[in-house]
Amino acid sequence: MPSSQFHAGYTYLIEIPDPAHLHLFIIILEPNPKSGQTIILPIDSANFDHAPTVELKPGDHSFISIPSFVSYSFARIVTISELENLINEGKAIQKEPISRYILQKILDKLPHSKVIKNDVRDFYINETWKL
Repeated sequence: MPSSQFHAGYTYLIEIPDPAHLHLFIIILEPNPKSGQTIILPIDSANFDHAPTVELKPGDHSFISIPSFVSYSFARIVTISELENLINEGKAIQKEPISRYILQKILDKLPHSKVIKNDVRDFYINETWKL
């Protein structure tokens, strides 16, 4: 059963790939109640060219201090157990949720992204068709 600290819109700073580099990740889908699986995706700074996506600016989240974007190409399916382990190991820190408005913008563009991995897109479609 998914923990109450894991819901769509919740954010975490996660060490990727090393402790010196924290990335903001967003849970974008309510965890599946049976498998505990969900989708997380990172936010990257917009200081280089990137595929069209959801742009974020300072003020959209307290961790965002420069123009940034949703990185659909690095979206991945994880289990709540994996996230709990990262927190317990001190490799992830829960932050405040992203706004529902921004979450909806992210969800609206996900199925149309040309860079998202097929397994992530398929999981998203299979989970959301039930809604």
